[in-house]
Amino acid sequence: EKLILDSLSIPDACVFMGSLTSEQVYDVLKRSDVVVHVESFEEEDIEATRLSFSTKIYEYMASGRPLLAIGPQSVASIEYLQDCSFCITSLAEISDGLIDRIANKSEREQIANKSREKYDMIKISEHSKDNVIRAILECNHDVV
Repeated sequence: EKLILDSLSIPDACVFMGSLTSEQVYDVLKRSDVVVHVESFEEEDIEATRLSFSTKIYEYMASGRPLLAIGPQSVASIEYLQDCSFCITSLAEISDGLIDRIANKSEREQIANKSREKYDMIKISEHSKDNVIRAILECNHDVV
């Protein structure tokens, strides 16, 4: 809808460019300076998402790009990203200091490496796709 598209268009900051295929998404992530994951600070949204975890987070981590996570500490995805992202858990933390940190090439590389290392550990851990599928099948063996 035009109203939604207009609200997404912020001069010099955000322009809606249309949809992408999954391959195109990965290419865009690989070319990004910083990948951003945002959760709402609204109480109603916090309650609805506090235990949810976007699968996009793994895509962001796999990209090898530094990750900026913004959202309340009480939301699972933000808690998970504390050790491998530029993490902002209150609106008051968004300041010139954040810009300075993100502008620091060494710090961006350090965050990107931590994120990629955590992703690599996930791939070989009990949370790997094969292990998750196996666990689901085991839980539902009477149904399948």
